[in-house]
Amino acid sequence: MTYPTFMPTVAPSIGTEGATNPKTAMATFGDGYSQRSGLGLNAVQDTCNPVWTNLTTAQALALDNWFRGLGGYLPFYWQAPGDSVARLWYCPSWKRPWDNTQASSFQATFVECFDL
Repeated sequence: MTYPTFMPTVAPSIGTEGATNPKTAMATFGDGYSQRSGLGLNAVQDTCNPVWTNLTTAQALALDNWFRGLGGYLPFYWQAPGDSVARLWYCPSWKRPWDNTQASSFQATFVECFDL
């Protein structure tokens, strides 16, 4: 399956943060010994919270429409700031102010996915 590539007309603002969330299992034994292992082949998963500030209302609506079209579950390619290649993500949530001011903002949550 071919996935769309997210290429916003405005880059995320400085301060966009990412986090790494390894998924692990741990077994604890009676003598204080414990053993840990990664859960699955892709146990290390990244998340990113891009923020766009000082957008026009039209730019904020364009971002909103893009993510609405993906429904919160369909994956897309995106090259995060500082990454050398695009990776596959999905966006389960986003928010923007609903006022009609000249300058608007937009925030999203991206979760790395490993779909084939």
